[in-house]
Amino acid sequence: MKRIVIVLTILVFSLPFMHFLLAQEKPQVRQPPVRATPQQPQIQKGKDTLKLLCPGIQFISSSPLPSTAVLTDYTYQVKTSGGVGEITFKASTLDMSHAKQTVNERGEAVLIGGGVPGLPAGLSMSPSGLIKGQTLFEGQHRITITASDHCPNGVQTIEKAFVLNVNKK
Repeated sequence: MKRIVIVLTILVFSLPFMHFLLAQEKPQVRQPPVRATPQQPQIQKGKDTLKLLCPGIQFISSSPLPSTAVLTDYTYQVKTSGGVGEITFKASTLDMSHAKQTVNERGEAVLIGGGVPGLPAGLSMSPSGLIKGQTLFEGQHRITITASDHCPNGVQTIEKAFVLNVNKK
């Protein structure tokens, strides 16, 4: 009988403590927010929809580009941050400073050289943004570089004007 009283006493005094432990909320583990990376769009949940939010593209490269000299090997990698997937680049310019006026066989005045979309004569740009080659004309060349990504919601495109100074050799 003594044992039963001891066991009951222990149960009676421990019951409120056990109830307290069981009533406590279980700690919730907070999930870190999904952060967009160059390879992962961010997901935004709406009431009835999910929307992919692609991180915007930004140029890291600044203007002016590193200068060069006529007929000197030139290599420069244009850099961006953000975007989704592989970023592709294009360059365009309408530099008429080296165009020369001449007369064709019909007696019409025409411009030769300059004014061709793209980088200054002698340079090329790969789709990955690598500019290389040897420039043929000195001067200050204004170039517009366009960068595009592969966002699932639609391609994002940005452009920026750059200057490339080409000096005499």
